[in-house]
Amino acid sequence: MTGNDGPSPDRLFQDLTTAWETALEEKRQREVILGGFAAYCYFHELNEKTFETASLIYVQKAIAELLEDVLPRQHLDRSQRNCSFCGRTEPQVRLAAGANGFICDSCVKALGNVFNNKD
Repeated sequence: MTGNDGPSPDRLFQDLTTAWETALEEKRQREVILGGFAAYCYFHELNEKTFETASLIYVQKAIAELLEDVLPRQHLDRSQRNCSFCGRTEPQVRLAAGANGFICDSCVKALGNVFNNKD
């Protein structure tokens, strides 16, 4: 804690991450979207770019889960390979395949920075 100012941004983000992960497991995506957006705004005001970005990633994940329920699953067409996060395609970026999508080298690096607490 930092006096009467509340928890540090690091501690706050840790607590939010725990709450968001629980909410996602319990299929409460709307809570993650609302909380993630509020956290994004808060961390933006603090100029905490890493936490700002990570908050948006949770919002994106919750939205993707909600959309899975309402949109038909698309068959993974190898001829239309694009990053499931940023949408870029080869040869702009290198892609790695997952079970239901792709991730590019740039997004892997960005996520690594988020989890390593780097800007």
